[in-house]
Amino acid sequence: MKAINIVKYVFTVIGIGMLVGAFFAFQSTNSFLQNATETQGIVIQMLESSSSSSSDNSITYKPVVEFTDKNGEQFQFTSTVSSNPPSYSINEKVDVIYNPDAPNKAKIKGFFSLWGLSTILGGIGLIFTLIGVGIIASGLKKKNYITILSSTELR
Repeated sequence: MKAINIVKYVFTVIGIGMLVGAFFAFQSTNSFLQNATETQGIVIQMLESSSSSSSDNSITYKPVVEFTDKNGEQFQFTSTVSSNPPSYSINEKVDVIYNPDAPNKAKIKGFFSLWGLSTILGGIGLIFTLIGVGIIASGLKKKNYITILSSTELR
């Protein structure tokens, strides 16, 4: 019984923490988009990335994109999002979003590249929070039910 008391608060705190993280990730992306400029880029390379935490040593691929900013200067960046199978192929044209003041921090214009972190944190955070709050509410409801029963027995 004591373990459930710890679990309900751990789940709730972790869930709320993840929801706060999702909010800040959302705000960061939203701020980035308000100052961003869009252009076309081309995938020039696919970097292999192996996950050391995975037991199957799976390989994922991150696109390296080259684009020219509005001043005619060329930049390259490696996407923070990797996948298997690869989401892009070499020489594929992609839409690029970048801040003119920091073109080296560009991103591919795609849902997961822009909103993936906030979506994942928000989804998992919501599940953890609901489980924790559900356990807490269930305990309170049970406690109220027992109180009601014992008060009716006293009469």
